[in-house]
Amino acid sequence: MDHSGTLLIPWYLAWCSISILILHFCYEFIRPKYSTTRAREDDRNGLDAQRSGDGRFQNCVAAHGGVRIFTIKVARSVCCTLLLGLSVATLLIGRSAVYPGDRPDALCYYGEPNQVLLNFIPNVSNPMSSWLPIHLNCLLLGTFVVYCIRDLYPLCTYQLPLLDAPTSRDPILVYLLWTTVSVLFVAAIVIPLGMPRAYIPINPDDPSEVPAPEQVCSIFSFFIWSFLDPVVFLAYRNSHLTRDQLPILADSNKAVNLRAKIFPSKVRGRHIFWGIMEALRKDYTVQALLLVVHAILGYVAPIGLNRLLFYMESGGRDALMRPWVWIAWLFCGPMISTVLFQYYTFLSARHLIFQATKRVWAESLVSQLVFEHALRVRVKSMSNYTTPSSGKPSSPTPEDPETSTGTEPAKPDKSKTEDAGSKEDGNFVGKLTNLMSTDTSNISDAGDFLFLVVYIPLQMAFGILFLYFVLGWSAFVGLASMVLLFPLPGYVASRLQGVQQQQMKSTDARVQNVTEALSVARMIKLLGWERRMNDRIRSTREEELAWLWKRKVLGLINVSINFVIPIIVMVASFATLLTLSEKTVVMKQDLSASIVFSSMTVFDILRGQLHMISNTLTVVIKGKISLDRVNEFLHKTELLDSFADDGELSAPEAPAPTVVGSQDVIIRDASFTWDAEKPVPGKSRRNFILKIDGEVLFKRNGINAILGPTGSGKTSLLMALLGEMHFVPSGPNSLCNLPRQGGVSYACQESWVQNETIRGNIVFGAAFDEARYKKVLYQCCLEQDLKLFESGDNTEVGEKGLTLRLARVTLARAIYSDAEIIILDDVLSALDVHTAKWIVDKCLRGDLVQSRTVILATHNVMLTAPVAQYAVTLGADGRVVSRGAPSAVIAESQDTLAADIAAQEDALLETEAIAPNEMEVKPDGETQSSSGGKLIAEEEIAVGHVEWPILKKYFDSVGGKHPLLFYAALIGGYILNQAIFTFLTWFMGLWAAQYQTNPNVSPTYYLTLYVCFVLVALLIYVLFQMVYIWGAIRASKEIHAQLIDAVLGATLRWLDTTPTSRVITRCTQDMKSIDSFIPQYLDMLLDMATDMVIKLGVIIIFAPSFLGPSIVIAILGSWLGQVYITAQLPVRREMSIAKSPVLGHLGAAMAGLISVRAYGAEEAFKNESLIRIDVYTRAAVTCYNLNRWLCVRIKLLGNTFTATLAAYLLYGPQKGASNTGFLLNMAVVFTEIILWWVRIFNEFEIQGALERIQQYVCIDQERGSTESGKPPAYWPASGDLHVENLCSRYSANGPVVLDGLSFHIKGGERVGVVGRTGSGKSTLALSLLRAIPVDGSMYMDGIPTDSVNLDALRSTISIIPQVPDLLSGPLRHNLDPFSQYDDAVLNGALRAAGLFSLLSDEDESRITLDTMLGSGGNNLSIGQRQIIALARAFLRRSKILVLDEVNLDHITDEIIQSSIRHVLGKDVTLITIAHRLQTIMDADKIMVLDAGKLVEFGTPADLLSDAKGKLRALVDESGDREKLMEMAQPKGTT
Repeated sequence: MDHSGTLLIPWYLAWCSISILILHFCYEFIRPKYSTTRAREDDRNGLDAQRSGDGRFQNCVAAHGGVRIFTIKVARSVCCTLLLGLSVATLLIGRSAVYPGDRPDALCYYGEPNQVLLNFIPNVSNPMSSWLPIHLNCLLLGTFVVYCIRDLYPLCTYQLPLLDAPTSRDPILVYLLWTTVSVLFVAAIVIPLGMPRAYIPINPDDPSEVPAPEQVCSIFSFFIWSFLDPVVFLAYRNSHLTRDQLPILADSNKAVNLRAKIFPSKVRGRHIFWGIMEALRKDYTVQALLLVVHAILGYVAPIGLNRLLFYMESGGRDALMRPWVWIAWLFCGPMISTVLFQYYTFLSARHLIFQATKRVWAESLVSQLVFEHALRVRVKSMSNYTTPSSGKPSSPTPEDPETSTGTEPAKPDKSKTEDAGSKEDGNFVGKLTNLMSTDTSNISDAGDFLFLVVYIPLQMAFGILFLYFVLGWSAFVGLASMVLLFPLPGYVASRLQGVQQQQMKSTDARVQNVTEALSVARMIKLLGWERRMNDRIRSTREEELAWLWKRKVLGLINVSINFVIPIIVMVASFATLLTLSEKTVVMKQDLSASIVFSSMTVFDILRGQLHMISNTLTVVIKGKISLDRVNEFLHKTELLDSFADDGELSAPEAPAPTVVGSQDVIIRDASFTWDAEKPVPGKSRRNFILKIDGEVLFKRNGINAILGPTGSGKTSLLMALLGEMHFVPSGPNSLCNLPRQGGVSYACQESWVQNETIRGNIVFGAAFDEARYKKVLYQCCLEQDLKLFESGDNTEVGEKGLTLRLARVTLARAIYSDAEIIILDDVLSALDVHTAKWIVDKCLRGDLVQSRTVILATHNVMLTAPVAQYAVTLGADGRVVSRGAPSAVIAESQDTLAADIAAQEDALLETEAIAPNEMEVKPDGETQSSSGGKLIAEEEIAVGHVEWPILKKYFDSVGGKHPLLFYAALIGGYILNQAIFTFLTWFMGLWAAQYQTNPNVSPTYYLTLYVCFVLVALLIYVLFQMVYIWGAIRASKEIHAQLIDAVLGATLRWLDTTPTSRVITRCTQDMKSIDSFIPQYLDMLLDMATDMVIKLGVIIIFAPSFLGPSIVIAILGSWLGQVYITAQLPVRREMSIAKSPVLGHLGAAMAGLISVRAYGAEEAFKNESLIRIDVYTRAAVTCYNLNRWLCVRIKLLGNTFTATLAAYLLYGPQKGASNTGFLLNMAVVFTEIILWWVRIFNEFEIQGALERIQQYVCIDQERGSTESGKPPAYWPASGDLHVENLCSRYSANGPVVLDGLSFHIKGGERVGVVGRTGSGKSTLALSLLRAIPVDGSMYMDGIPTDSVNLDALRSTISIIPQVPDLLSGPLRHNLDPFSQYDDAVLNGALRAAGLFSLLSDEDESRITLDTMLGSGGNNLSIGQRQIIALARAFLRRSKILVLDEVNLDHITDEIIQSSIRHVLGKDVTLITIAHRLQTIMDADKIMVLDAGKLVEFGTPADLLSDAKGKLRALVDESGDREKLMEMAQPKGTT
């Protein structure tokens, strides 16, 4: 081999380096000397101080990255100086020496330029100093490569001499040579790889206070992941890691930096996939190159095995390379491949290419993309949006429902209507939750698509090429057979895609049902619908599992086909190589061990690639479907007009024109609709239209009232101002202007609160001003409420405000804000008269509202008219009836407002029976907490390994009724299957050995035996896999049923203290793990465990003296696995826990989307989302990096095992080439399996889904139903209620709320309940339903209620709360969610409840059974919701009806009261929780509660006859005493 000219390589490198440096130097001085970026760098490196001459040495050290880096650079300088000296010494001493090749004299000059460059570094500008080390490293590395070629490579051969060692072997020159090589190795390899890196932030304006270890560790530490050692061994010592102990998040993984990198890439007009590809094209290019290298290195082991066996077969004759080279090859080649692949995985884990299950950047990116897009969606789309699998019509919009005209069917199609609301038009938040959980996970799983297009084709191409060199052209026969068979897995994959789509649809249906059930869980429990809702969820679950079964069976078929194809390829190749029959010779070649075992290794690689195609294709298909769903959401959901140009959709009309700089709040000549869709001919549905003719100019710095009856469009007018409705101009002067420069605050009709403290909800991110805050509490009448809580305003409100429903918290938020414009949507409707009057007098007349523009939509004319300076009245058709001064407007709108005015005049004469609060705050027992007012319980974090009882429960579920028999058959199948394939490998070696002793070997005989054994093994595999799949699906069904049973059977207290997002996570991500990952991991564990044991046993049988090293390897592997899992378990648990807040934040933002946009808080919510994503990402990155840490170490262990065994077989007792090949094949496979076994075992344990679900299965439960608890068929006959010594509390250990209540209500009586705040009125209703812990006796029709099943009890009592919960979907679905009644009965119930009396006769304004309700019924008014709840009660035919009264407009209130008085049967007991005395003064009896005690109970006349009685005092203080006294008189008296 000619190496002449290699001595000039360092010279070429040096001159190239100098030329590049000169060009770079010129560039640095040509461009502006100082720039912003450069100034920041100078400041960061401390060069300003260096230039000033102060502390020059210290600043020089700092400029180079610190003491450690500077010291290493000095060491490199010493090495360069030493190299120069060694080169000079070699030149002087070896003048007369004779060398085999060129004299190495020229090498003595290369150190001089190095020394000059190194000494130049501290004295140059910062940009140059960052480039010079790169040049120096390249120069040193190039020189070292020259020495490797000239002097190290010949050592690996039998024939080549050392070119730089003299022929005389002068010891001094040889010593100088190896010293030079050693020093050069340190300078060129050790120092660059071992030097820590200086921290360079991605965003210089926002550097990390503490750099992430992966950003500052050395290259060597990074590639072997030793920077994680402190965290790993900290966890190993402590068995637990807290979130703060995890490594700092690297700049590249921070969501804000990812967002800045990805989001500028627009996706408008094309699929989101291409936008991501464009943004990450450089990263994909790098990763594709890494995959190419990894594909090439994948054949290192087959080549090494082939050459080593060939050396043994030939006895070393004519060998070029020494055998130890191939042993080192077997160790170093796979090790380098592993290190590079782990680096690829690290890069892919940050982007959207994935090798395992999830990756951080994908989840971060898609979650934030979905969240930010959702902040721009029109509210109408929240109920209209469906996944790509859905195609239902759009839903109506808030306040103004769409209607469907035409004839109504006499009998609903139950198969279609049962899940109409939940399956297709489910709530928007549930769909988003699915996008951000299941779909995001699927997308992150599917990043392996680059494997499909780069890695797998290359691996297969290299495999065929290798087989060609080993087997000759017979390899192409095998290739042809593979090509002919390849359509089979393609066909199965296409079927698999269709099944996967159907499964995802059924998963959507289940998740939406679960989400809907959880969103109205209190309603379900109070109505006794747990069993029926459970049946519905179970039905969708069974459909989902049916598709899951089909998918797994198709997957098994695909795996079997992909397993058989390489066998067929191998048989075809060997048959062609040997003979097609005993008489027809094709190639007439003999088999040898080197051919058999190296080619079998390649066939194993090909089989692995086909398996990878199968698995990756399945995952990629799922990811593509999910990505399509995300893309559908991004492009098909309708945006607000102001964002229409940013997305794919564009509004038909231009966004509402505004007047730049104008401070007028004005609407002129415009119409507003809830969507931008143009009418479609033939469709009878139309959107509600708000029509503004002329000009509505609201008065600045004053109070403006928007008046009108229910459904007239008051809320719509506010939404039009806020830009939530679609603007349709009526002429050239059309205008809608809401100046936002001074800020806008908004209080919605339904309280929207976050899972935050009361103070946090009021302050809402603004600066805290204590004086202003206290004034807000006083003016919003909150001071008394806060005294009820131990922690005051630091009490946590809870998810959806479950601690208390304070509309005034929402009002206080709007008042506390310093916004110039305040928009209030009917904030007085949920308040009693006393509190409403307080709000008007203290708040609307207060100093905090002065000089601010207030726009108030209300039906409370009498309270608001005196404080308003401008008023607008809307008619039932959505048109302006009048506008102007309030007095003139009221006079002009008498027909519209007369009834409300009369009712409000009467109400103002009363003194409210309740203290200044709009509804009861749950007493101390529910709200107080010993944890500083915290209501929401912290999620439990398990410590240590998953407990055996949890695993045993899963194994028992998989095993069914006969687990021992099941697992015996299953494990027997694994053992038999693996034993057969191990035997086949030995059989191939035996076959090859026959050619050395018997020239007349029959290929047909051996091929036939081989094929028969393969078919038997395949049959066994398919049979036991079918059994296992059946068991896994059975376990999934049981666990899901247990989870749903537990959640639906949980106590109200648990529901109040557990965020819905956590439960949804259990039902989505964790159930996905139990459906897919856990059974898959268990299957792989059992398969690989039997394979490892068999292969290790075979090695020990053939090489007994290798038992010791095998034990050592096993112990080290077990210890590494234990260290890894101890660190990984807490990290994975933190990762799981950190996911729920991301979903919870999404739900909170979507619930208050209009408020968020009105306050202009989108950026704050986006930033909070980024923070929560970073918390999740910090745990996720650590989790994935720990996988890399383990892979490198296990691979090192396995490669050591293989190389040691190869050395033993080569230099120890001779086993023959066939047995050596067989054992090395076992060792290579064993080293591959041991890594995956440890990984999969740990993945199986750290999934955490089993223990998290088990935690929920074991939660506090209500009493379950029993056969003995079924009441008689006639029960209850009259609704007679007898209570003795009733004591209630909200938790088992909480204080008593109701104390010693005893009363008797006869069947059919009307009873009113009054009492001050905290007296226990609502608690009484919950106690009657036994929804909270109670003591004492309650009898209904003589039967103790504690002996009756809860669902039977609750079916006899119906509660109509102030704000009823409604299900999303058609109205029919709300009245009859379980399809028990026909349409005639449903319409009769609506008519009896008075709904049709409330609506006009125009088709477009009517509500029908097909009217779509938004999430929670948010597109209906409070009154309409109460009427629907009343109709639902009529359908239930309950014997006891509890009505929690709310202040409504006069018409709605009159309709409800009339329906109750005239329609409710005389045999139905009515209990009314009163907020107005006028409502209950004609009741049969009145119950007065005070501080949880019953102080008065009797007829109104009897109670009023007691001059010192509580009720008498309230009536006497009333301004309408005479009327109330008259109402209380018994009927028929005067």
